[in-house]
Amino acid sequence: MELCYAANYLDMPPLASPIRVPTEPATMPQSLAQIYLHIVFSTKQRHPYFVDDVIRTRMHEFLGGTCNTLECPVIKVGGATDHVHVLCHLGALSGYRRLFKS
Repeated sequence: MELCYAANYLDMPPLASPIRVPTEPATMPQSLAQIYLHIVFSTKQRHPYFVDDVIRTRMHEFLGGTCNTLECPVIKVGGATDHVHVLCHLGALSGYRRLFKS
């Protein structure tokens, strides 16, 4: 039995040059994701601690500033007398654990 090349066997012309295997992996296009976090903080036993507008405003500013410092840009901070809502982007370099820990 005679050995033959696949190109001859399939009636195809032989390859002009040998096949080269790339030494580096092929690069993939970047994937982008936007993750939004909706965080709700409640007061202990839902006691209405944030009745005073000044205290509530300062709490919103504090939470928004903390998120911005951790590179999680704030979209909206709000709430009521017994809880606070924070809507922010999850930063590319900071994880949610770091955000909640702070």
